[in-house]
Amino acid sequence: MLESELWYQQSSTDGLAGEDAAWGVTLWMPNTSGLKGGIGIKEVQANFNPALGYINRRDIRDYTGEFGYTHRPTGRSLRSLYAGATVQRVENRGGGLQSEVSQLRVNLENQTSDTLAFHYQNETEGVRRPFEISDGIVISPGDYSFDQLRVGVSTGQHRRIVTSVSYAKGDFYLGKLHNVNASVEWIPVPRFRASIAYDHNDVSLPQGDFDVRLVRAGMDVILSSRLSWVNLVQYDNASETAGVNSRLHWTPEAGRDLYIVLNHNLEDFDRDNSFRSNVADFTIQYRHTFRY
Repeated sequence: MLESELWYQQSSTDGLAGEDAAWGVTLWMPNTSGLKGGIGIKEVQANFNPALGYINRRDIRDYTGEFGYTHRPTGRSLRSLYAGATVQRVENRGGGLQSEVSQLRVNLENQTSDTLAFHYQNETEGVRRPFEISDGIVISPGDYSFDQLRVGVSTGQHRRIVTSVSYAKGDFYLGKLHNVNASVEWIPVPRFRASIAYDHNDVSLPQGDFDVRLVRAGMDVILSSRLSWVNLVQYDNASETAGVNSRLHWTPEAGRDLYIVLNHNLEDFDRDNSFRSNVADFTIQYRHTFRY
């Protein structure tokens, strides 16, 4: 089965003439077994403003492609074997490459939804202006190409304790990168979920070495079909910032929603392991849909 999508959007240019549209075309085969894939092209013009939401790149043309095959064996041990490739290329509309990412993936899933995954990625980045990737470490303009190989295992989502761990190694600009990612979720009952995740990047460049560590902890409580409480705490050593997000969501009936949200960020301004409040806000939002 082949499906397609064509879309076009034009926005206000705030006084700028022309170049204020975005459009895209996609063709895909969304098969869960056998051959699947798709191709697409998207263009975002220089003065396009989505008004609602945001975009991270303007004045670009984005090409994507994905092809893969899923084999479902008849044996008792293996449920599925997937092999596929994806490609994304982003170009400046006036000429020149911004980025290109090519990926090859092989996933093996057993009958209890445990997964073993192999992932190879080649990435090309066109850096047009110097940027500081870490304190005192600057990436110079130029075209960079680097490879990365990742292997990971994860357990099925139906378990009370869900775990995943992966390791990646490869090139990074003109240096090397090692990445470790691990997470654990505890789901003792369907209405409660607690999680903790850790991501560590060890980067070695000719300009210097640095580590980036990100820690996240969450707790979700489904008090009823109409009331839920979601919490997230996050810390990263690059910005020395810790953040707390807590959201209470109540839906008394269809078309009515009440949100109570607390955000609080703390930062170690002097890098002396002493955190002080940076941003704090408390929001109450009520939404009512009227039907005629």
